[in-house]
Amino acid sequence: MTKAAKRTYPRVADLEKNFAKEAAWADARYGPHVPRLTKPGRPRKGATAEKTQPHSIRVTERVWLSLGKKAKTRGLSTNAALQLAAMEWLQRGR
Repeated sequence: MTKAAKRTYPRVADLEKNFAKEAAWADARYGPHVPRLTKPGRPRKGATAEKTQPHSIRVTERVWLSLGKKAKTRGLSTNAALQLAAMEWLQRGR
């Protein structure tokens, strides 16, 4: 029987030295400028949530892949990116 390996964490000095880099990464990935339709996960107990229905959309493979890549860089699902695009288009009044 072997002893479980003890998990090691970075030293405080290393964290302080790389703080600017880590903070910039966190701001880019999770900052306030990242659009979100909803919070991820299930709604709180008792909270009302708008029901959704599945629909299909027909786009070329190139468009779908581009949309997926852009959504991923912004921390969104492809479905959330499509919803944002549709809402923006509707708000423009076209």
